[in-house]
Amino acid sequence: MIDPLLVTQEPRRADDRGSHADRWQADARPIARAAADDAPVTINEPPSGVPLPDFRAVVRAREVLYFLTWRDVKVRYKQTAIGAAWAILQPLLAMLIFTLVFRRLAALDSEGVPYPIFAYCALVPWTFFATAVTQAGG
Repeated sequence: MIDPLLVTQEPRRADDRGSHADRWQADARPIARAAADDAPVTINEPPSGVPLPDFRAVVRAREVLYFLTWRDVKVRYKQTAIGAAWAILQPLLAMLIFTLVFRRLAALDSEGVPYPIFAYCALVPWTFFATAVTQAGG
């Protein structure tokens, strides 16, 4: 291992014979300890409070964020028959099924709110939670 406190005094000559270690020791001298003691000291500490995201950095990188998001959407729905429309059709079909099952068959009351909107408002957080748990397991 090379000692970090050694520096080269002069370049080696091509006619210099001997092992690499011999040449290194012959061309090196220790650095003064006082210079190492005067080096600035940096102390890393975790930030206090709740760390907030830097929204200015997001605004500066908005084009990169747009293209990366668009790339992910294209890759995800590239091999599907109906493409990105599946992201819209899936929750709508779930809302229709919940409306038919729970409103018609179970006769649940939505207290004046149209039942499809009532069901959709419950499906959005549930779908988010179920997807997050599924992907976290992966």
